[in-house]
Amino acid sequence: MSKDSQDKPKVKYVDPIPAPDPIPSQRWITAHAHEYGGQWVALDGDRLIAHGPNAAEVFAAADADGAYLPLLTYLVPADAPPFAGL
Repeated sequence: MSKDSQDKPKVKYVDPIPAPDPIPSQRWITAHAHEYGGQWVALDGDRLIAHGPNAAEVFAAADADGAYLPLLTYLVPADAPPFAGL
């Protein structure tokens, strides 16, 4: 065996973590954003897990629910001025 082959680290390949389909969450947001503007929401597909003004509480509720990779996002109020940067 050559010295080069002994120095190469062994690589273990693992299967990637499957990502949830984002389409149901996107459809839910399109349909319900006006109802939850100014709040954080946690979604499992098209199922609302939790919502509220406090991100940590919404995250905790999503964690307690046990959903696999839930979407947590802030929904901007419909009447909010556009963000133009700093």
